[in-house]
Amino acid sequence: MVNGIMKNSEQSSVYGLTAKGPKVTLAAAVLVAAIVSVPVFLILSVFEWIWL
Repeated sequence: MVNGIMKNSEQSSVYGLTAKGPKVTLAAAVLVAAIVSVPVFLILSVFEWIWL
């Protein structure tokens, strides 16, 4: 769906040059997951330790 839009041949160009579409890599996905999950885990652990 989205990839079809990104592969559109009617890309805008500057001086005849076009940029490649963005690619999400496995490393970026792991990095985002770690950045989100570690603080959430720590906050929930502290709340559990305080109230339970």
